[in-house]
Amino acid sequence: MGFIINVPQAEDDAYVINQKRIVAIGDSVTYGYPFGKGYSWLNFVEKREGREFINQGVCGDTTGKMRQRFEVMLSRYRPEYVLLLGGTNDACMNVTADAVADNIMTMINKSLLDGITPVLGIPVPCRSPNEEKILQVYRSWMRGYAQIREIVVIDFYQAFQQQADNLECLYIDELHPGLEGYRLMGKAANAVLGKQVFG
Repeated sequence: MGFIINVPQAEDDAYVINQKRIVAIGDSVTYGYPFGKGYSWLNFVEKREGREFINQGVCGDTTGKMRQRFEVMLSRYRPEYVLLLGGTNDACMNVTADAVADNIMTMINKSLLDGITPVLGIPVPCRSPNEEKILQVYRSWMRGYAQIREIVVIDFYQAFQQQADNLECLYIDELHPGLEGYRLMGKAANAVLGKQVFG
């Protein structure tokens, strides 16, 4: 049975503050499904003067599809920072860890080559056991790779695990956070971006 969520839609891709551009590329979790971009975790990141956040989340995207549109996105927006968050749809499609790793490395290498600072998001827990098992493999690789390359990580998974007793309140289905979940993601992003990225 379907359900209706009566939440006003916010259509803007960007919340223009002033100058410094931060683009977030990802899937429906970055987009803010099912509420819309105006309710994504990105909207719960603290806005300060001199920063412009651009939501480039696309529902259904795998890391492969993110990779396909990555170069065009960088050329269009010319950001100083790019936040990468993907892997959940790859797990649902049983994409190999090697393929996911190749996609993420390609995007990070392109960012660094263009003088853009990449930030890697670790996907939130999936409440479907089969997909979560695959995601655990992805996450392990992501953390190890980020450590070797000295890439800043926002560990959304750990943020949710710290609320393990209240996980049901953070989701609207097996894959997608609800508003409280997006708010928690924004809080986790704030903690990292404020200290390790923006200073």
